[in-house]
Amino acid sequence: MPSHDPEDIRRLFEAFYALPARDVMDPTFRAAAFLPPHMPVLDAVEVFQSVDHAWIVPDPARRFGVQSILLRRDLLRAMEPTHESYSKFLRLRFRSLAHGAADCTCCLVEGRVLHRVGPDTPCRDVVHLMESKGALWLPVIEGDELVGEIGSLQVIRALHRLRSGAGR
Repeated sequence: MPSHDPEDIRRLFEAFYALPARDVMDPTFRAAAFLPPHMPVLDAVEVFQSVDHAWIVPDPARRFGVQSILLRRDLLRAMEPTHESYSKFLRLRFRSLAHGAADCTCCLVEGRVLHRVGPDTPCRDVVHLMESKGALWLPVIEGDELVGEIGSLQVIRALHRLRSGAGR
């Protein structure tokens, strides 16, 4: 059974915080999709039946030039015509979408600032960035290529691996 000794816990977190993002990230993107920025929102709704987030990239066949992230909750918020965090322009666009307009696209729905980490970014910085910026997912970028993603599940799994002695 893992120790609850304060010194053991301190050492565990020191080891965890020193892990590079590459040892924590999910390179398979199991929970994600890749969408072009001008995909119609109604098409994105279909994609979001099986994923909870999508990386917005110029060419979904390649993972270069990630522009943003679109969360399932972003679609829901954008569909609410009275949600205060969206501009009057977006509310009007979604009202027109609901009445048959097909020109509302993913790039109009998202708009969140995308915080990024590199493969060698220590977990201390990853966790700080996720917490301080409220980021649910962070892209791991090497050069201009999206090589992995880190969400809370990946962070928790990495900590569990260290605690259980499974290492990296």
